[in-house]
Amino acid sequence: LNVWKPGNQVSETLCEPGQVQLFYDDFEDGNWEGWDFADVDGRPSTAGWHIASQEENYVLIGDGHNWANPQNTFGQDYTLSLRLRADPDSPSPDFHINVRMSENGRYLITSGHIRREPGDEILAQWNAPTDGRWHDISIHARGKNIKIMWDGRQVAALEDSDALPGGSVALENTGGSV
Repeated sequence: LNVWKPGNQVSETLCEPGQVQLFYDDFEDGNWEGWDFADVDGRPSTAGWHIASQEENYVLIGDGHNWANPQNTFGQDYTLSLRLRADPDSPSPDFHINVRMSENGRYLITSGHIRREPGDEILAQWNAPTDGRWHDISIHARGKNIKIMWDGRQVAALEDSDALPGGSVALENTGGSV
């Protein structure tokens, strides 16, 4: 998971030119320091999450309906980048990525759409495969605009005239295994 914002510095890690890194974790150290975990009701709990070695890398694995979020709050303009794999054999292979999450609401990004909560309006639709392969996803949040890139290709974009302010990001597993 990599989060960066526009700025004048370039990090030695995965930032794009002109970006400042806000958060980074690849779990290669085998720990999850800097993360908060909760169950579906918001109670702190690491149940359902673990770090495991897969294909010569360490990965964060979620099972069941639960949450993982970095212990950071980000401004309104940032890019969230991560690699994910949804297990097609799990009962619910969908994933949820939440951006600009605060007491004002969140943008919920799933394998099929982007929705602003509170509310049920779908702001953009797309189709991400839950095929068991690793995929790169990046979410670019800039002012009123949100753009989704999947494996380097733009798959969704929206403009929200009443955009949510900055907030945290969170991974939400919805009952399967991601």
